[in-house]
Amino acid sequence: MKKTILGLAAAALIALPLAGQSLASSHSTSKAKMLSEEQIGEMLAKNGYKVIRIERERDEVEVYATQGGEKWELKLDPKTGNVLRKERED
Repeated sequence: MKKTILGLAAAALIALPLAGQSLASSHSTSKAKMLSEEQIGEMLAKNGYKVIRIERERDEVEVYATQGGEKWELKLDPKTGNVLRKERED
């Protein structure tokens, strides 16, 4: 019984660093897949927006832009560029 518990504990200690490496590498890979500010600007320009400013937040990209003479604040998905929220600025 003690040998089984010790064996499981040893296996867990060996597996922990490997799991940490896996999580770290998947995190850095997800950053690499994020759209650049240039790509975001091009996507929005195709939809008639003129970008004023782009700010990166934790899980979103915040864009201030104009379209048709109106000012907009857009929240975008940083990987796909999909508009998550859109608010007209005064």
